[in-house]
Amino acid sequence: DMHAIIRMHNPSQGVAYLQYHGKTARDHSGKNEFLAGTVVDITGEIQARKTNRLIIEGATECVFVLDLQHDTMQLSPKIRDILPVPSLNLRPASEVFLEMIYVEDRERYLGLMEPLLSGETDDYSLEFRLYGRGGKPVWIAMRGTCERDDTGAPSMVAGSVFDLDSMGEY
Repeated sequence: DMHAIIRMHNPSQGVAYLQYHGKTARDHSGKNEFLAGTVVDITGEIQARKTNRLIIEGATECVFVLDLQHDTMQLSPKIRDILPVPSLNLRPASEVFLEMIYVEDRERYLGLMEPLLSGETDDYSLEFRLYGRGGKPVWIAMRGTCERDDTGAPSMVAGSVFDLDSMGEY
């Protein structure tokens, strides 16, 4: 089996990324005879990943992307100004993030997320407490929007997190 991502420069279109998956056919002595496989242009996917990384790393506020299909959450480094998170990539996000929410606020958080998950709305605005340094409560606001797959199920949620305590809101 052979797998490769090939970066090519196309004079008219710039950089292109191709992904190859295939097998090598060998003759009776074990010498390579030919390759058979598929080549897929993944330039759009690579560019989307780079754009996502730049947004996450360059934001002046904390931003996040929650991938519901893979149960992962990516947070910008700014979250560390608010919370002592061990990683900027949470997985499984549904469990890890829920554990970060104050126990008394978990039911309310899940209730506030229900309209988004059920398809009633694509936008959301939530306020709740997370465990901060030393277990101290930190009031945050999460605002964002949802992308849905072809069946209407939510596939990705992206938005920002604001520290309401530092803004004098609580």
